[in-house]
Amino acid sequence: MTPAIPVLPDAEDRLLPWKKVKDITGLSRTTAWRRQKAGDFPQPVVISPGRVGWRESDIAAWKASRGHRPPPPPPKPALPPRSFAPAEPHELPPPPPDRPQQLALPTAKRAQPRRRSRRSPGPDQLSFNF
Repeated sequence: MTPAIPVLPDAEDRLLPWKKVKDITGLSRTTAWRRQKAGDFPQPVVISPGRVGWRESDIAAWKASRGHRPPPPPPKPALPPRSFAPAEPHELPPPPPDRPQQLALPTAKRAQPRRRSRRSPGPDQLSFNF
């Protein structure tokens, strides 16, 4: 039995760090991780302990599989500016003749806060009369 020869990626297939992958895909690290778990994003390749990279060809294939999106529709035109005419005084219609007019009840006056009485300063104190 002969040992299996590992299939090496193309010599031009670079391993990209996360920052490059983020720039290409526009995904956050968490979203990429969730999609990896769901099988919708390429798995990273272990470069060394604590270091991973993504094959450039895998990222390009993933991006191509997303399909071409049509451009978004153009924004709706803004409404023309409204002219604001000054408001005319509004009069209430007279009450119907079969209903007696209601008398306006007097409104309660709001209590004024008490003012402190001003004491005259003592003989050894200064007065600040503002």
